Amino acid sequence: MCVVMNVEAKPLMAGSVVRRLGKGEIDIAPEYQRGKVWSRNRQGLLIDSMIRGYDLPKFFLRRVEDGPDEVVDGQQRLTAIAAFFADEIPLPRASESYSGRRFSELPSDLQDSLSDFQLHFSVISNANDEEVREMFLRLQMGVKLNAAEELNAVAGGMHDYVARLGELPIFTHKVAFSNSRGSHRHIASQLARLAILGMGDVRKSDLLQLFKTHAHWTPDDHARKLRRVLEWAAEAFDDKDPTLRNRGQTVSLVWGIFSLWDDLDFSNHEKSVHAAFRRLDEGHVSDSSAFGEYRVALSHSSDQRRSVEIRQQFVLAAIAQWALNLPRRDPKRAFSSNERAAIYYRDRGRCQAKRCGVIVPFIKFHADHVTAWTHGGATTLANAQVLCAKHNLSKGAS
Repeated sequence: MCVVMNVEAKPLMAGSVVRRLGKGEIDIAPEYQRGKVWSRNRQGLLIDSMIRGYDLPKFFLRRVEDGPDEVVDGQQRLTAIAAFFADEIPLPRASESYSGRRFSELPSDLQDSLSDFQLHFSVISNANDEEVREMFLRLQMGVKLNAAEELNAVAGGMHDYVARLGELPIFTHKVAFSNSRGSHRHIASQLARLAILGMGDVRKSDLLQLFKTHAHWTPDDHARKLRRVLEWAAEAFDDKDPTLRNRGQTVSLVWGIFSLWDDLDFSNHEKSVHAAFRRLDEGHVSDSSAFGEYRVALSHSSDQRRSVEIRQQFVLAAIAQWALNLPRRDPKRAFSSNERAAIYYRDRGRCQAKRCGVIVPFIKFHADHVTAWTHGGATTLANAQVLCAKHNLSKGAS
């Protein structure tokens, strides 16, 4: 039998809602929400509206089995109310005689009036994640979401992959700009689209299409390579690195490394890469006419394919200044059928991982590079071993 989503009207007093928030019975920031973006003044104005007896727009909660109710719409308003009741924000100038006062400084009768202020809720039940995210997007149509916030409301495999990328050290420690309103995840989304689909536009509409078409998707070879590049880049850049001070340049520097990753062995060349990118950045900042096109590609239509291509040309030119002597990877990556047979019988069909030694059927064994091909390992019998699927896949994921 099909379960139909149900929406029920339920008035609640502000004081009761604040108590439920404090006890964790209401989740004010479920994963698809935007984060705190209202200013203190705007929060104060909301409380002033309550003092004046103005009705507030409806709030939406999702009832969750075995968990707290989720705020689908009204996060900013509930954050403001909870903050005021906790004495974290003062009333604004518009509150006239109460201007600058916090909740505990108000007359008792006004405190009671605010605690008893009725908030109008619609409580959603029998709704799956997809229905709730769709409702969230529709409710926000009157309030402009940025790209990262809208992407965060699209569930699926790509969403989860990008979320994991956004937690890597390159974003948490190396970039020199904040994660305000999901900016790190936005960059990770743009890099994911370039890595998986190749050169193209990385506008919000393109990223939304990527998330929707890759909802039932698991990371492929391109996705795993991007993660390795980002992990390597964290070793190449400094904490809060000035060369990673904006979104466009960060995308282009990482994308430049990704483009050459299969051809060149970057191992132990982190300082050289950083120096090359620092020279590129210094030329851009110096107002040199030679970097005029690069500056334009960073500042105008920076998410369009043409701008991405122009920046890519400058990044590759910067790398080329020192890459001539960089070791090249073995152009042959896969072992031939004869080589696979020789590896299997040499290792007697046993997985060579430590403390494993399981015998793997010939049709199921993995011919593995002992020194990873991505780290400069050659595709030779001397650099090969038998691994079972479990140990080869865990090695590739590390």
